[in-house]
Amino acid sequence: MHAEYQETWETGYSGRDADGAHVLGYWKFDEGAELKDSSGKGNDLALNGALTVAAGKNGGALESFEGIPVEDKPHQARVTAASRLTP
Repeated sequence: MHAEYQETWETGYSGRDADGAHVLGYWKFDEGAELKDSSGKGNDLALNGALTVAAGKNGGALESFEGIPVEDKPHQARVTAASRLTP
């Protein structure tokens, strides 16, 4: 694999990577706007069984399960204003 094709996960997305025509939604999970679509496309989220937490790698984060003990609980992140996501 060539280095120019590898994505870095050390920083958040910006520029065309965050709001370009190919982006369906970009959720930062930042405090105060946890479920807001930052791409400008209006695909905000609604959570069921998942939590937003302030301590993510690049700002806020989404926690869908707590770990041990394992509990089978329904959880999802659902786009509220769109029936389906297409570019």
